[in-house]
Amino acid sequence: MLNFIVDLPGKILSRRPLAYLLLFLVVGAYFLWLNSTPSFADPDSFYHAKIAELIKNSGPVKDFYWLPFTTLDDIYIDHHFLYHLILIPFLFVFNPLLAIKISAVIFAALAILAFQWLLDKFKIKYSLVYTILLLLVHQFIFRINLAKIPSLSLIFLLCFIYLLFTNKNKWSWLIFGLSFAYVWLYGGWPIMLGIGFVYFLTSLKAKPFLSALAGIICGLVINPYFPTNLKFYWQQTFQIGLINYQNVIDVGGEWYGMSFFSLVQYDLFIIILFILALLIFFIYFKKSAFAKAAADRQNFFNSTTLLIISIIFFILTLKSQRNI
Repeated sequence: MLNFIVDLPGKILSRRPLAYLLLFLVVGAYFLWLNSTPSFADPDSFYHAKIAELIKNSGPVKDFYWLPFTTLDDIYIDHHFLYHLILIPFLFVFNPLLAIKISAVIFAALAILAFQWLLDKFKIKYSLVYTILLLLVHQFIFRINLAKIPSLSLIFLLCFIYLLFTNKNKWSWLIFGLSFAYVWLYGGWPIMLGIGFVYFLTSLKAKPFLSALAGIICGLVINPYFPTNLKFYWQQTFQIGLINYQNVIDVGGEWYGMSFFSLVQYDLFIIILFILALLIFFIYFKKSAFAKAAADRQNFFNSTTLLIISIIFFILTLKSQRNI
């Protein structure tokens, strides 16, 4: 009996589908507990629930006359259109507010599962340890637990990274399609384009990046809100997201930055792990950079890309908490 108990974790992990199912259920229960309160941590959840209901009943929302004294009265697009479409099946079973809570639990659990899957695909040792550590990152869990887009966006980005890293510098319809869908899913589509561009600079593989670029351009043009979406994204992504007039006018709490010491205070152990990872990377930098084996070169490209992305997001988090 004792041997059975000792061997059980190894047997479960050796059966990957069973391990993934168990991970999904455990993590799902965790996020269900976090969402068990009768309130929302972010008022945006009410907006998403209502827009999904309006689309279900009347089709795409083209006019937003509920906020006449904002820019949305003149320039409105549903920049989470695909997300709201994905919510509609939940509305056939639950009321809108319960539907978005349940969807948040499922999408958050799937995001953690996607992270574990990506680590396994690249044969990362002790992958489950990293997944558990991710679940302990306070600010990350807060963001991914919100009844809105972050968890679903993360799933798309993890799949995108996998497609990039496994591409042999060929045109990819999968990358094209994923990039196209991401534009419809989330107004933060420049994130995907940026990741693709960083990988291009690192590996000099142009075709995966061009596949993503073409998908994003088509997603912007072949769009129920074109051409209004171009002006909207200029306001939303660049004027609000990058420039951010927080010193001129009050903006949402997530748009305000965090000081370095506040970020370290919240998740000190993750910062320590990040510094250790940097040291290990630079120790093996010279060896990997001039490796003759193609697999070693690809690992170098992948590691360098992820390092640059991590640094960029770290800087962006200091500018705006939503980038955690």
